[in-house]
Amino acid sequence: MLQMLALRWFRRYKVFFLIGFLIVAAQIFLAYKLLKIPVSGSGSTEERDLSKRLYEKYVRKVAGGSNLSADDEDPGQQQQVQRIPAGREPKKVESGGRTFLNVAELEFVVPCDIHSKETISAIHRARSQECKRQIVDIACAIQSGRFYPKSLPNYCPSGDYVPSRSLGCFQDEKNFRILSGYYTNFKTTNSPKRCIQLCLQSGFLYGGVQYSSECFCGDEPPKASAKLPDSSCNMKCSGDPKEACGGYFTANVYETGI
Repeated sequence: MLQMLALRWFRRYKVFFLIGFLIVAAQIFLAYKLLKIPVSGSGSTEERDLSKRLYEKYVRKVAGGSNLSADDEDPGQQQQVQRIPAGREPKKVESGGRTFLNVAELEFVVPCDIHSKETISAIHRARSQECKRQIVDIACAIQSGRFYPKSLPNYCPSGDYVPSRSLGCFQDEKNFRILSGYYTNFKTTNSPKRCIQLCLQSGFLYGGVQYSSECFCGDEPPKASAKLPDSSCNMKCSGDPKEACGGYFTANVYETGI
């Protein structure tokens, strides 16, 4: 009874059995052809060459990335492989993880040391010597601080305000600052010019230096009643000893020119 049932079930699905058998047979055949690696002198030349390349690429690599197969080759042949054709030298010189500019391909003298990878890449990708020269000039100017201007000229009409005009020395108070818009402390670089430039860029009408290193900005002029003799502002500036930068709660106030 069971045999008759199995036979009838096989006849009903014999097409599927046949298809499955063909698929398995095809997979076995392909696996045999692809994975067959000759271990003796048998096999075609192409198969032996392919097996050798795969073996050298994936099996004989050491951890450092070197290929030990080079040790088995003839020294003369090894030197021939390492030789680089003339005119095709690598454009980037790398050492210790750093990239250096290959000046051998440049027809001019580089006036500075360039270490930026982005700049070096741009120089090597430029097609003409003139373009390379312009990139080098700009890079060197940026490194030396000559590319961007130290300050921008002010062409706005100033009315009655004169840039950097001194209003004098004024008494200041801890709780009621004469210039209350902005404050910063230039511990080693303060000067009237530095403070005025900061207040100008921040959009304030007045700037004041105090206690050698402090800089204040504001839009309201100091009261005339707070005016003091210039001798009351006698502390040297932290950034320029030849200039006076206020005193203890006394400030030299200037117009920014806005």
